[in-house]
Amino acid sequence: MIYIKEYDYSALSRGEKKKAESKNARRLLYLAIKAEHSISSQHLTMSKGEFGKPFFSQYPDIHFNISHSGDYAAVMVSRFECGVDIQKIKEVKQSVVRKICSYEELRFIENSADKDRAFITLWALKESFVKAVGKGLSFDLSKVNFCIVTHGGEITEIQCNQKGSFFVKNLDEYILAACTLGEVALYE
Repeated sequence: MIYIKEYDYSALSRGEKKKAESKNARRLLYLAIKAEHSISSQHLTMSKGEFGKPFFSQYPDIHFNISHSGDYAAVMVSRFECGVDIQKIKEVKQSVVRKICSYEELRFIENSADKDRAFITLWALKESFVKAVGKGLSFDLSKVNFCIVTHGGEITEIQCNQKGSFFVKNLDEYILAACTLGEVALYE
């Protein structure tokens, strides 16, 4: 299950905003765990894996992932390894695009009406995958390649050269992407 919440940080300084983003994302995680598993936050001890992926040591079958960007926090809770990423759409340097995108992905971006949105979609998908496998950005993003099929501007199919189920949602100025490594489909 994916949980998304928008927050208003307009009255906060940049430093206060960063702290509030992390705090609110964790708070959303605890609400999701309570909703999904009826477990209170005081019964949860968070640990980190070798590459920094968080997990609950006393509940190894509860998989989760957190992301925050701008005014949004997103949390995914699953019975399988999972990753979620939310990204604010912004202008992207072409050097970054060329560094992590395959030829097919570059064609997808080039053929898109909104090139920044297309790249951020790919970036969020790639990041959701590497978060699911628990390697974070130590995993070479250029090794995760997507083929995105659209119809009328809407994504109708997501294929990847890596194993996983993938989901994308447009949220006006943001892209949400999720990945689970289990045999389960992700639907809206």
